[in-house]
Amino acid sequence: MKNKTYSYEDIAQYRHTHTDIISYDKIGLVRSLSGITCIGIGLITTFVPMTTIPLIMVGSWLLGYDGKVLVAKATYKLKLLINWVYANRTPKKLIRTVKSMVMGW
Repeated sequence: MKNKTYSYEDIAQYRHTHTDIISYDKIGLVRSLSGITCIGIGLITTFVPMTTIPLIMVGSWLLGYDGKVLVAKATYKLKLLINWVYANRTPKKLIRTVKSMVMGW
């Protein structure tokens, strides 16, 4: 039996159909600027709780993210961070890894 070789198009199609994170392409410039502005104002006004959450939600919606996408991205990033900390759990390894990351920039 021969091994099947997959093209880049096959891999991209597989990833597109088997992912929970939906990427949105081609949003307008005005819409993206409005979303960034809403999120920025929401973060600046964190001391006013009635405006922060709605502004961030509206800004995320304007940028093309909904709750399912944001939760999936946040859990994915959190799992990556937990795995990184677990793999480098000794202080010596943590310091060495941080040094190598800083020196790599």
